[in-house]
Amino acid sequence: MSDNPRAKIEALLDNLTRTYLMLRKVCGILPIPILLPGSIQEAEEVGMDILPAVARAVEIIEDQPLAPDIAREVESGALFWISALKVLRHLAQHGDDPTAETEITLLLIAAGGALIDAASMILGETD
Repeated sequence: MSDNPRAKIEALLDNLTRTYLMLRKVCGILPIPILLPGSIQEAEEVGMDILPAVARAVEIIEDQPLAPDIAREVESGALFWISALKVLRHLAQHGDDPTAETEITLLLIAAGGALIDAASMILGETD
């Protein structure tokens, strides 16, 4: 990644956005769909902080008529995503942190894996 701090943050935000869209799609295919804002940018344009919406999804996932392992994957994906967002916000506000880029990347990889697993189970592609 670039040595330019702004470019690093923009690249991380792009990855965060892609993972958010995965989360949004998975929440939309739940037995009782959980609707999340269309995108991080759309939420920011109307002055909305997206984090409470995702945190609320984590709270209500247990109310879904889902197998516990599916609920756990969705919850894990959302929580990894929330953690990545928090680290990215800290990085953007406080400047260089030698491990932040790696932390965010690993959190988003974990979130993506959990969400792919959840989607596969919801759609009946795996046990």
